[in-house]
Amino acid sequence: MQWLAEVNESADQSTEAAVATAPQDAPAAEPEFYENIYRLKQWPWPGMRKNRYSVVAYYTRDLVYERLGSGILQELERKTQRTRKGSVPTGSISG
Repeated sequence: MQWLAEVNESADQSTEAAVATAPQDAPAAEPEFYENIYRLKQWPWPGMRKNRYSVVAYYTRDLVYERLGSGILQELERKTQRTRKGSVPTGSISG
């Protein structure tokens, strides 16, 4: 089982490197990403300054973060600072 430990260690190092090199102020996704979700769902596009439907957060998590690579989403969640009420302030990923 030594090989499994080595694979897990290698994956952990890759995840940490990917998270460490991500820009701290990078947007979750480009506005066009959200605009296209609205277009595909045939919803009126309110622009980026308006709150989006809550299901759009699920789409973002699935289509962007869960597909980055094994363990990256979990590491980002671990590093994300939260307020006392549990919300995530803008630009809160710590390095």
